[in-house]
Amino acid sequence: MYLFTNSLLPESKWSEAYPKMWLQRVELQKDKAVLRWPHDQNHAYYVGGYEGCGCGWRAISYCDEPEEIVLKKKDRESLLLLLKELDLESTWLVVCWEGDQGEPLDGVELISMANISDAEFEFQELHRYEIA
Repeated sequence: MYLFTNSLLPESKWSEAYPKMWLQRVELQKDKAVLRWPHDQNHAYYVGGYEGCGCGWRAISYCDEPEEIVLKKKDRESLLLLLKELDLESTWLVVCWEGDQGEPLDGVELISMANISDAEFEFQELHRYEIA
């Protein structure tokens, strides 16, 4: 998942010992494809989940183990806390598979904080999500 915002955010790293949501600023030299998505924001961040990648942002499934469900819910709660600190009018999200960075977006979808908090809400790849 990528987050575009005008806010400068503290970065963190993924830890296998303590898996949770983490943030890494997108660097122009390394992630040029991400920055091909049209944006006016000053900053772009990779938002990884408990699995170390974006797979943790998938909806809860009947196949998930109980500990996975807990971690998915915690990641959603962490994302909500982060978003509550930002100017949502200038913030948006996009989810994509590794290698699809910079691919054309399928459109803009307006979602609410309630959508994000719903662990059964499924982010679709290559949609621009704006938060109302």
